[in-house]
Amino acid sequence: MSAMKTKRKKSRLQAGALIIITATVYIILSTRPSAAPSELEPLAEISFPAVSAETAADMQGSGNARGNTGNPILHYYINPESYGYYTDTGTFPYMMDRQESIANGGFALDDGRLLQADSMNHCIWFSNIKDKRSVRIPVEGIPSIIGSRMFILRNDQMAAGEIDSNGKLLWSREFGSILTASSVAGKVSLWGFLDGSVEILDEKGALALRLESNSFDVHSEYRGVYGAAIAVDGDSLALLYGLGPQYMLVYEKKNGSYHLVHSRKLEEEKRYSQPLLYSLDGESLLAASGDGLVYYDRKKKKSSLVAVRRALFASADSRCKLVCVGDGQFGGIVSAGGESFMLMIRNGLCTTMMPAADASDIVYRDGELVLTMKGGINRFEVVGRVLNQ
Repeated sequence: MSAMKTKRKKSRLQAGALIIITATVYIILSTRPSAAPSELEPLAEISFPAVSAETAADMQGSGNARGNTGNPILHYYINPESYGYYTDTGTFPYMMDRQESIANGGFALDDGRLLQADSMNHCIWFSNIKDKRSVRIPVEGIPSIIGSRMFILRNDQMAAGEIDSNGKLLWSREFGSILTASSVAGKVSLWGFLDGSVEILDEKGALALRLESNSFDVHSEYRGVYGAAIAVDGDSLALLYGLGPQYMLVYEKKNGSYHLVHSRKLEEEKRYSQPLLYSLDGESLLAASGDGLVYYDRKKKKSSLVAVRRALFASADSRCKLVCVGDGQFGGIVSAGGESFMLMIRNGLCTTMMPAADASDIVYRDGELVLTMKGGINRFEVVGRVLNQ
């Protein structure tokens, strides 16, 4: 009898040890370490000055932006109250009232160019910030800067045109449905629509390829494109597609046409446009969705959810912006429920997640992540190896 008890006790000990060993092995195997995690080093904070009525009127009334003396390096910013330009020394030579500009038709800007709609005068003002030169473009519409290219979308979002650095209209094109998402890679542009169709245009605005809404290899109760991205080589594109259910789809170009190589069915749906972004080398993709951030490895043709608080993305008031930081690296801000966080993603892992109260915009330039906060600009140096800048 004693021998039987001893044997049962030994069996229980062996079983317990096996469970512990199995759990340990599982934890080790399921944890994907990052060989060189991204880190952020705080550099400087620049506080916003008050925006005076005189300053806003001077900059917007004529379509020109007022500059200071000399030729300082200017960087753009956008916050909930204003937009404009600042210098590394902390001055703000250009500031404009955001709500007034939106009421007047909208705006778009980058470090060297500013587009402002002027519905009162039925035109758009294009300003070359570095040359302090402005051109009146005699068309109405919604200004947009995507990558290095400038577009004007018709107010009903069923047509678009591209303009050059002199404000000249290069081409225009009518669409068959409402535009819901777009992306640019060099001379190729990708346009997604509410009816679920997709168009790829060449540099002259001519149709290079069209994916009809009934040609997709997945079935959703409601068609529609809610996010779009095209890789730098133009050979891969990704979509946030459909409702009931919603999918993340990835296509690769072969023999002149695009073929579905990966689909991921999502549990939570988003009914408004979400950011999708390929890395600078085009080998990976990061997409915002109701399920959270989805990372896609183009070589492995596999996707995975990034371990970031899912509730932030599922929330109805969720807002997210993503930026490329390097090969396989992304930065971003996500806000929901009164909380905001700045993120760094490397090879599908979240290496940094820090509170960023009231963050409204994020930009990557020259090795720095620049965060626009309610009170000013916060700059961070990206510590670690960043390729393809």
